[in-house]
Amino acid sequence: MRIFKKAFKILMYIIKFLFTFSINVFIYSFLFIKFLLDKTIFTLFRSLRRLFRFSLTFKITIVYSFLFSLLVIFLSVCIVIASYVILVDPSNSSYWDPSSDILSQIENSQELPLDTIKIISKYENLDISIYKRFDRQEKIFYFKSPKKNYLYDSIVNNGYIRINEHTLREFDTLFMASRVDRVKSKNNVDYTVIIEKFYREESTYILLLVIALFLLSSTGILLSTLIGSKLSKRMLRPIKNMTETVNDISVNHLSTRLDINKSHDELRELSITFNNMLDRLERDYEKQNQFVSDASHELRTPISVIQGYASLLDRWGKDDKEVLDESIDALRSESQNMKDLVEQLLFLARSDKGTQVVNKSLFSLSELCEEIVKETKLIDKDHDILLENNNNISLYGDRKLIKQAVRIFVDNSIKFTQNKGYIKVQLYKENKNTVLAIEDNGIGIPKEDIPHIFDRFYRSDKSRTKETGGTGLGLSICRWILNEHYATIRVYSVVDIGTKILIYFPEK
Repeated sequence: MRIFKKAFKILMYIIKFLFTFSINVFIYSFLFIKFLLDKTIFTLFRSLRRLFRFSLTFKITIVYSFLFSLLVIFLSVCIVIASYVILVDPSNSSYWDPSSDILSQIENSQELPLDTIKIISKYENLDISIYKRFDRQEKIFYFKSPKKNYLYDSIVNNGYIRINEHTLREFDTLFMASRVDRVKSKNNVDYTVIIEKFYREESTYILLLVIALFLLSSTGILLSTLIGSKLSKRMLRPIKNMTETVNDISVNHLSTRLDINKSHDELRELSITFNNMLDRLERDYEKQNQFVSDASHELRTPISVIQGYASLLDRWGKDDKEVLDESIDALRSESQNMKDLVEQLLFLARSDKGTQVVNKSLFSLSELCEEIVKETKLIDKDHDILLENNNNISLYGDRKLIKQAVRIFVDNSIKFTQNKGYIKVQLYKENKNTVLAIEDNGIGIPKEDIPHIFDRFYRSDKSRTKETGGTGLGLSICRWILNEHYATIRVYSVVDIGTKILIYFPEK
């Protein structure tokens, strides 16, 4: 009994395993098939998109050929309809003047004037059928027609007749107009007159006109498509040349420009705009390369100094206290220089990217100038720091950034002014503008260097800069800060006499 229980349990486990395995196989097979189908559908859709990705030349040609075809078809239909109205329209009363004469002859005669009817029908190209009523039945009395009179058969079979009705039917590729009239002669005999007019010449003319218009339209559409394709290619050739030129432009070939001499339309404006964009890209790329080169050079100097003093410490500084102190001071100084340089680089990077925060508010610019002068006097005892004309003036701007800019100007004046010289800060109003002036009697700036002093890493006097230190980025930061406050900077300087910087803040 136990053996059967164990066998049954094993069998249940096997069945459960097989069921679970089957379910998993089914699920994974379904997912795999779905993956293949999705991939196949995506590939097919992409192939269809690629197949129907027509060129601009093809699209322009098709659109204008389609519009031209519609115009040609519309004009052809109008010509055919006008020809029909002029030549075949049965409602034109002039066509039925001979039939009116026949009816008048029957009404005014005792007997049917067959001779007169024959003459009229012969010259007017009319087919005439006259039915006379005998014992409530209409029987043929006169019949002149090359064909069986289908109109009368229709009248008799349908049991009705419409009097004075004009009908136009197609009869063996010809147009035929019919008129049915009932008239009574003088002897009170009722006649039914069916007059039919075949438009043989007119039908032939319309048929030939349709054939001619079809041939001319087809030829015109074909020619317009071919000519339109060539004209489109010719018109779009400058775009193709522009595409080839743009594909040749790379980082190493930014000097390549689009040719603007061969076009005098909107493409010329596009080429000029694109060339201007390339000019800006080239200038920015050159500035970026110069910036990276200068930054690398500026970082190389403190790193070399740090490496040199590290080697010095490794050799003799462990036992020589004087070498140890000198190395520590140098390492501290160079690390501070590196920190200042990195902070300035980060500031300029944020400003270029547009992520530098500017928090503007109304503050006292007079108090800010007093604060800067007071702090500078505590740090520098070798120069006379003066504050003049410090009127009570407020400014709407970022106080922290304005203080940073003014301090950079003051620090530069201290660096390039000999001991016992003066640095003068003035604040006053001029023509509704707030003017902040920083003046010194230092070494001055050569005239040819003034336009470049706000460029990054630019130094007017390389030898002097080595003595005073600095990275050449301070004035670039000042220019960005003042531009954010819509301020204007003017620099006046004479070598060996001094420099005066005027900052004009507009009204809020």
